[in-house]
Amino acid sequence: MENEAYWSMFLPTLLDRISFRMHKDLTESVKEYGLNSYHVSYIMALYLHEGQTMTGLSKFLDIDNANTHRVIRILKQKGIVYDDRTEPKSKKYHIYLTDYGKSIAEKVSDVIDSANREYFSELTEEESIVAMSAMRKLIGKVMQEPPQPEMPRVPYFVRMANDAVKGND
Repeated sequence: MENEAYWSMFLPTLLDRISFRMHKDLTESVKEYGLNSYHVSYIMALYLHEGQTMTGLSKFLDIDNANTHRVIRILKQKGIVYDDRTEPKSKKYHIYLTDYGKSIAEKVSDVIDSANREYFSELTEEESIVAMSAMRKLIGKVMQEPPQPEMPRVPYFVRMANDAVKGND
Protein backbone atom coordinates (compact mmCIF):
# COMPACT_ATOMS: atom_id res chain seq x y z
CA MET A 1 0.00 0.00 0.00
CA GLU A 2 2.79 2.43 0.92
CA ASN A 3 4.65 1.58 -2.29
CA GLU A 4 1.50 2.30 -4.32
CA ALA A 5 1.09 5.73 -2.69
CA TYR A 6 4.75 6.51 -3.36
CA TRP A 7 4.40 5.51 -7.03
CA SER A 8 1.18 7.51 -7.44
CA MET A 9 2.77 10.57 -5.90
CA PHE A 10 5.84 10.55 -8.14
CA LEU A 11 4.33 9.27 -11.40
CA PRO A 12 3.61 12.81 -12.72
CA THR A 13 7.20 13.81 -11.92
CA LEU A 14 8.55 10.72 -13.65
CA LEU A 15 6.46 11.37 -16.77
CA ASP A 16 7.54 15.01 -16.72
CA ARG A 17 11.23 13.98 -16.56
CA ILE A 18 10.79 11.61 -19.50
CA SER A 19 9.04 14.35 -21.49
CA PHE A 20 11.75 16.87 -20.54
CA ARG A 21 14.49 14.52 -21.74
CA MET A 22 12.70 13.85 -25.01
CA HIS A 23 12.12 17.56 -25.64
CA LYS A 24 15.74 18.31 -24.78
CA ASP A 25 17.00 15.66 -27.23
CA LEU A 26 14.69 16.91 -29.98
CA THR A 27 15.68 20.53 -29.41
CA GLU A 28 19.34 19.55 -29.65
CA SER A 29 18.67 17.78 -32.96
CA VAL A 30 17.11 20.87 -34.59
CA LYS A 31 18.96 23.76 -32.97
CA GLU A 32 21.12 24.19 -36.11
CA TYR A 33 17.89 25.27 -37.87
CA GLY A 34 16.97 27.74 -35.12
CA LEU A 35 14.12 25.48 -33.98
CA ASN A 36 13.09 23.71 -30.80
CA SER A 37 11.10 20.61 -29.89
CA TYR A 38 7.78 22.47 -30.00
CA HIS A 39 8.42 23.39 -33.64
CA VAL A 40 9.21 19.72 -34.26
CA SER A 41 5.69 18.72 -33.20
CA TYR A 42 4.23 20.82 -36.02
CA ILE A 43 6.80 19.72 -38.56
CA MET A 44 6.21 16.06 -37.81
CA ALA A 45 2.42 16.46 -37.80
CA LEU A 46 2.67 17.96 -41.29
CA TYR A 47 5.15 15.30 -42.37
CA LEU A 48 2.69 12.60 -41.32
CA HIS A 49 -0.39 14.38 -42.69
CA GLU A 50 0.33 17.27 -45.04
CA GLY A 51 -2.29 19.74 -46.10
CA GLN A 52 -3.87 20.33 -42.72
CA THR A 53 -5.79 23.49 -41.94
CA MET A 54 -4.75 25.58 -38.94
CA THR A 55 -7.74 24.30 -36.99
CA GLY A 56 -7.08 20.71 -38.03
CA LEU A 57 -3.43 21.01 -37.04
CA SER A 58 -4.40 22.48 -33.66
CA LYS A 59 -6.85 19.65 -33.03
CA PHE A 60 -4.38 17.01 -34.21
CA LEU A 61 -1.71 18.31 -31.80
CA ASP A 62 -4.20 19.27 -29.07
CA ILE A 63 -2.73 22.77 -28.96
CA ASP A 64 -4.72 26.00 -29.02
CA ASN A 65 -5.16 27.90 -32.30
CA ALA A 66 -3.19 30.97 -31.17
CA ASN A 67 -0.05 28.89 -30.54
CA THR A 68 -0.51 27.11 -33.85
CA HIS A 69 -0.72 30.43 -35.70
CA ARG A 70 2.45 31.71 -33.98
CA VAL A 71 4.46 28.56 -34.70
CA ILE A 72 3.29 28.33 -38.33
CA ARG A 73 4.24 32.00 -38.85
CA ILE A 74 7.75 31.24 -37.57
CA LEU A 75 8.04 28.11 -39.72
CA LYS A 76 6.92 30.12 -42.78
CA GLN A 77 9.55 32.77 -42.07
CA LYS A 78 12.19 30.06 -41.93
CA GLY A 79 11.04 28.57 -45.24
CA ILE A 80 9.90 25.30 -43.66
CA VAL A 81 6.19 25.50 -44.48
CA TYR A 82 3.93 27.26 -46.96
CA ASP A 83 0.17 27.53 -47.46
CA ASP A 84 -2.07 27.24 -50.49
CA ARG A 85 -3.84 30.59 -50.12
CA THR A 86 -4.86 32.16 -53.39
CA GLU A 87 -5.64 35.48 -51.70
CA PRO A 88 -3.65 36.98 -48.82
CA LYS A 89 -6.71 37.47 -46.60
CA SER A 90 -8.13 34.01 -47.21
CA LYS A 91 -9.16 32.35 -43.96
CA LYS A 92 -9.42 28.76 -45.22
CA TYR A 93 -6.14 27.28 -46.41
CA HIS A 94 -3.91 24.28 -45.96
CA ILE A 95 -0.35 24.09 -44.64
CA TYR A 96 2.39 22.07 -46.38
CA LEU A 97 6.07 21.38 -45.78
CA THR A 98 8.55 22.82 -48.26
CA ASP A 99 11.32 20.54 -49.56
CA TYR A 100 13.53 22.10 -46.89
CA GLY A 101 10.87 21.29 -44.27
CA LYS A 102 10.63 17.71 -45.53
CA SER A 103 14.39 17.29 -45.23
CA ILE A 104 14.24 18.51 -41.62
CA ALA A 105 11.32 16.14 -40.93
CA GLU A 106 13.27 13.19 -42.35
CA LYS A 107 16.24 14.01 -40.13
CA VAL A 108 13.99 14.40 -37.10
CA SER A 109 12.26 11.11 -37.88
CA ASP A 110 15.64 9.37 -37.78
CA VAL A 111 16.48 11.14 -34.50
CA ILE A 112 13.16 10.08 -32.97
CA ASP A 113 13.66 6.46 -34.06
CA SER A 114 17.17 6.42 -32.62
CA ALA A 115 16.07 8.10 -29.37
CA ASN A 116 13.19 5.65 -28.94
CA ARG A 117 15.59 2.74 -29.38
CA GLU A 118 17.79 4.29 -26.70
CA TYR A 119 14.89 5.03 -24.32
CA PHE A 120 13.56 1.48 -24.64
CA SER A 121 16.98 -0.23 -24.75
CA GLU A 122 16.72 -1.58 -21.19
CA LEU A 123 13.45 -3.32 -21.99
CA THR A 124 12.98 -6.63 -23.73
CA GLU A 125 10.89 -6.63 -26.90
CA GLU A 126 7.94 -7.98 -24.93
CA GLU A 127 8.32 -5.29 -22.25
CA SER A 128 8.50 -2.60 -24.96
CA ILE A 129 5.26 -3.85 -26.50
CA VAL A 130 3.54 -3.94 -23.10
CA ALA A 131 4.86 -0.44 -22.24
CA MET A 132 3.67 1.01 -25.56
CA SER A 133 0.28 -0.66 -25.15
CA ALA A 134 -0.06 0.79 -21.66
CA MET A 135 0.97 4.25 -22.89
CA ARG A 136 -1.62 4.11 -25.69
CA LYS A 137 -4.31 3.28 -23.15
CA LEU A 138 -3.17 6.10 -20.86
CA ILE A 139 -3.07 8.60 -23.71
CA GLY A 140 -6.53 7.51 -24.80
CA LYS A 141 -7.83 7.98 -21.27
CA VAL A 142 -6.13 11.34 -20.80
CA MET A 143 -7.35 12.53 -24.20
CA GLN A 144 -10.79 11.10 -23.28
CA GLU A 145 -10.78 8.88 -26.33
CA PRO A 146 -11.18 5.13 -26.37
CA PRO A 147 -7.88 3.25 -26.62
CA GLN A 148 -6.85 2.37 -30.16
CA PRO A 149 -6.60 -1.29 -31.15
CA GLU A 150 -3.26 -2.94 -30.55
CA MET A 151 -0.65 -2.05 -33.15
CA PRO A 152 2.72 -3.03 -31.62
CA ARG A 153 5.64 -0.70 -32.28
CA VAL A 154 3.54 1.99 -33.98
CA PRO A 155 3.58 5.23 -31.92
CA TYR A 156 0.25 6.83 -31.03
CA PHE A 157 0.80 9.97 -33.13
CA VAL A 158 1.58 7.80 -36.17
CA ARG A 159 -1.64 5.82 -35.70
CA MET A 160 -3.57 9.07 -35.28
CA ALA A 161 -2.02 10.40 -38.50
CA ASN A 162 -2.88 7.17 -40.30
CA ASP A 163 -6.48 7.42 -39.07
CA ALA A 164 -6.65 11.05 -40.24
CA VAL A 165 -5.36 10.10 -43.69
CA LYS A 166 -7.96 7.32 -43.91
CA GLY A 167 -10.70 9.72 -42.80
CA ASN A 168 -11.30 8.00 -39.45
CA ASP A 169 -11.10 11.27 -37.51
